[in-house]
Amino acid sequence: MTIEEAIAATLDRWGREPFARGSTDCDMLMADYVQMLTGKDPAAAWRGRYHDDEGAEEFIRLAGGNLALVEQGMASIGLSPVSEPLRGDVVVVDIGCDQITGLFLDPMTAMKMKRGVLRTRRFPILKAWRCV
Repeated sequence: MTIEEAIAATLDRWGREPFARGSTDCDMLMADYVQMLTGKDPAAAWRGRYHDDEGAEEFIRLAGGNLALVEQGMASIGLSPVSEPLRGDVVVVDIGCDQITGLFLDPMTAMKMKRGVLRTRRFPILKAWRCV
C-alpha cells in the first residue's frame, strides 16, 4: 500500500465511523494507520485498556500525557521522531487544552475529533513520526 492509498483509506474511515474511545479515537485511529503502513501496532500495549472519556483521561494522565503515550507507542515499534513532518506523517499537535494525534497532510493536519474530522493549520506540531 502506498502512502497516498493509506491516507485516502484513513480519511475515508474517519468520515464514516463515529468517534468512540478505545476504538476510533485519535490515538487508536492513528495506531491503525501506522499498523496499515508498517505491520506493527504502536498501541498494542494499551488496546482495550479504556472505553470511555474518564478511562481515557486517566490512562493518558498516568502515561504522562498524550504526547508521552504516543512517544512510548512509536518507540515500541522502532519509530523515532523526525524534525520536519512530511505528508503522511503521524503528528501530535497542541490544541491548547489538549494534545491530539493527527495526520499531517502538508500544510494541514487532519484530526479525528468527537464532532468529526478537523483539517487545520492552526495548531503547533509538537512531534512527528514517519512511517515509511
